[in-house]
Amino acid sequence: MRTTRDSLGTETPSGQLPVEGSRGHRSTRFTAWISLGQGSSSRGDSGAAVVEMAFIFSLLVMLLVGVVTSAIAFGQKNQIENAAREASRYAATLAPDPVTGIDNAWLEAVRNVAQEAAHGNLDSGVEGQHICVAHFGSSGWQRLVQDDGGAAVPGTAPCYPDGLSDPRVQVETGRDTEINAAFFSFDISLVAPATARYERVE
Repeated sequence: MRTTRDSLGTETPSGQLPVEGSRGHRSTRFTAWISLGQGSSSRGDSGAAVVEMAFIFSLLVMLLVGVVTSAIAFGQKNQIENAAREASRYAATLAPDPVTGIDNAWLEAVRNVAQEAAHGNLDSGVEGQHICVAHFGSSGWQRLVQDDGGAAVPGTAPCYPDGLSDPRVQVETGRDTEINAAFFSFDISLVAPATARYERVE
């Protein structure tokens, strides 16, 4: 009888399959297939993790930038509100000129107080910056408005409707700012009005 020898050294009669050898051969292929499958799965998981991390990182950047720019806008709003209050309180104690009464020089003095109290947020050239000072007395409304170009324009109208009828001064401050979220942004206008009753009559 003719015999054959398999790769493991086992002799089997010719025409018969080496049971143990075949099993070992199948086991080797099965082990190699498992190893290959595990490697592909590992690479796929790694790629998915990279994509997820990039997405999460983008969201975190948007959130961080949005929080920072919102905080800056909030601080600017507080500054111009404080400037309007300071200027209106100053105007309520500022005596008019004994000869000219309430004139443009008086209104400009109030405007200057608002500008200084804003710590740069109402300086000439700041985008959308404006300061309006209006006085209501026996001669009606007297108003002075400074815009972002630095021009001071007199007028005879209130800065805003307040529903009052007694002598008073109005101060309105404002400026534009931007809230940014990394991939998009939007502009907002900040406005802060303040009214103080002025008990002196010119």
